[in-house]
Amino acid sequence: MSAPIPFGPYELLERIAEGGMAEVWRARSRGVAGFEKTVVIKRVLPTLLERPGFAELLVREAKIASRLSHPNIIQIFDLGEEEGGYFIAMEYLRGRDLAAALSYRAAGEPPLGLALRLWIGAEVAKALDYAHRAQGDDGKPLQIVHRDVSPQNVLLGYEGEVKVADFGIARADEPGLGRGEDPKILRGKYAYMSPEQARGERLDRRSDLFSFGVLLYELATRRRMFRGRSSDETLRLVRRGELPDFRKHLPLPDLEPILQRALEVNAADRFASAGE
Repeated sequence: MSAPIPFGPYELLERIAEGGMAEVWRARSRGVAGFEKTVVIKRVLPTLLERPGFAELLVREAKIASRLSHPNIIQIFDLGEEEGGYFIAMEYLRGRDLAAALSYRAAGEPPLGLALRLWIGAEVAKALDYAHRAQGDDGKPLQIVHRDVSPQNVLLGYEGEVKVADFGIARADEPGLGRGEDPKILRGKYAYMSPEQARGERLDRRSDLFSFGVLLYELATRRRMFRGRSSDETLRLVRRGELPDFRKHLPLPDLEPILQRALEVNAADRFASAGE
């Protein structure tokens, strides 16, 4: 392992991931009397520091996620500035994301069983229900929409934790937190968008519930709901709400009415909340 890289009050230990906007590091925070804490540092890619839109999204993520304190949501510790750009310090969870867990094939390691997969879905629903009900300091609903509910953003800890992560494209109904943002700017993974998100329409919590339905179907069947031959074809399928006949793949008949309602193309026909 390479030597730690000094980074303000932290030390960067290992780069965990890199996306189109940011990179994520396992890091260490040091304090008095030998205090140490392992955290995750997320920062805008150095090549994008001159583009203010990316920094604004990172700041928005920190401000929204810092309002949330729930055992099924990754906790935000700090928003800081170092080396000419903003960074977020957040909770470190030893484990892997759900996408990796669903496809992981280690020698001698059994796949995730159906009961465990459905329990994971229930834990994700708890996180979304809490986030959707969150209120600001004035007691008014924040109307948070995650907009990127997907297996890659569900983290599974080795001690049994399930946590929703990455509010990087989330929006809330407050100035500076996405209010007034043009919904036609598509952000997120096409295969997990709601039809209205894919069409660039205004969103509310029910968009996340459609995305959760897609995730729940994948948890139940280990199959993708939307899989076009290209990303553009996948987007077209989602926009039109062209669902496959998912009933024939369901392992439990009790899942059918839940998925049927969560995956309604018309948002008004879906569940009103994840708590339902």
